Amino acid sequence: MIKLTNASPSFFDESILLNPEFFISVYSTLDSDGCVITNIYSTTKENWVVSETVEEIYELIKNEN
Repeated sequence: MIKLTNASPSFFDESILLNPEFFISVYSTLDSDGCVITNIYSTTKENWVVSETVEEIYELIKNEN
């Protein structure tokens, strides 16, 4: 599990724990305010929006073990 920061409006700035084993794709985009956010899609057909960059998420996954 890795700890990330939720960027969705309903849960903004709250911590979220996700299991990267189920990630299908991770990519960054800009939100309506021009801030970088990262979208995560999973094999469970769920998706999350987080504040960390793709590079930060990659480092967390690499250092998880």
